[in-house]
Amino acid sequence: MRLWWVLSLAFLPANFALLLRRVAYVVQLPSSSAGFTASSPQRTSSRSSIVMRSTARTGREFTFGKRKTAMARVFVRPGNGVYTVNGRDAWEYFGNDSKAFYTAFGPLIELKVEDQYNVEAFAKGSGLVSQAGAVSLGVARGLDRLQPNYHGLLRKYQWLTSDGRNVERKKVGLHSARRRHQYSKR
Repeated sequence: MRLWWVLSLAFLPANFALLLRRVAYVVQLPSSSAGFTASSPQRTSSRSSIVMRSTARTGREFTFGKRKTAMARVFVRPGNGVYTVNGRDAWEYFGNDSKAFYTAFGPLIELKVEDQYNVEAFAKGSGLVSQAGAVSLGVARGLDRLQPNYHGLLRKYQWLTSDGRNVERKKVGLHSARRRHQYSKR
């Protein structure tokens, strides 16, 4: 995301300044640009210029993951390997299903850093397997933001690739997406 202007809160009305504080993104400017001038925009990479507010306040990385109609808000922070989904232990939430657990936390397991990060996820929609896929994408994105040197491995193992497959819509005149009515000869 390119920022072509820089706002100074000193010259804005009080109600507009409150609105800006509620925005989810906080702009991090380099220390050399302390002048706050709109005539000289700072060009930096999108990774270093914009940081989520939750990261600045609490030291954890906040990301989203999606799979089919499931969505997951994922918080990744350095820790000792505690995984929770919707306030419950992840192993318990996925019903002791090792495949769903590995799908959800595969990026950590694949990089052999499962005991170095804590993950807190809030998943909703679809089923457990799709929620596990959404959590997986969120975990991979969070790891990518926390440790940019993992980006190549996460890309290589396709953990950062969103699965775009979805349910095909029902067509008019058919039973479902492709199922036709039974042919009657007579």
